[in-house]
Amino acid sequence: VAPRSAPIPAPAGPPLHGPRQPDGDGAISVSGETKRWHDVVLTADGPFAHELDNAPNPFTDYRLDVEFTNGSTTCTVPGYYAADGNAANTSATSGNKWRAHLSPDKAGKWTYAVSFRKGPGVAISDAEDAGSPVGPVDGLRGSFEIAKTDKTGRDLRGRGRLDYVGKHHLQFAGTGEYFLKAGVD
Repeated sequence: VAPRSAPIPAPAGPPLHGPRQPDGDGAISVSGETKRWHDVVLTADGPFAHELDNAPNPFTDYRLDVEFTNGSTTCTVPGYYAADGNAANTSATSGNKWRAHLSPDKAGKWTYAVSFRKGPGVAISDAEDAGSPVGPVDGLRGSFEIAKTDKTGRDLRGRGRLDYVGKHHLQFAGTGEYFLKAGVD
């Protein structure tokens, strides 16, 4: 096994697959149910890529990190290449959508700051300044509002995420109840 710092060899074949489309304009959109404990998706219109590109490879040669902040709570979420943003339904193999997901644990105003870097193997580098900034997405900032959850009953989003609290059962972060599972996995 090669050490982590070893360069990743580029696969054989053409560096870029066609047909090529224009890069995105850096627009950011926030979607999903903007409520506590729900999946909130930040989508950036970034550089166009094809899943078979190898110079640059959209999975290893780009790194998208989004720092989300609410008061004293800050979390950095790694992003990913999402082709056309709907590849599960379209089977798209190329596009300019890049995404990060957040499941906010607090209601109120959340801010975000985007770090988008490009360079050989930058996705696996521990160096914060590895590679070079990808414009116009790198450095973008914005905010959005998160409301309280409206889920009840069997919808677990009304209870919060499951946390390991050093006991036999996981505990819901929102309600403090324990998650008791019955049956086999």
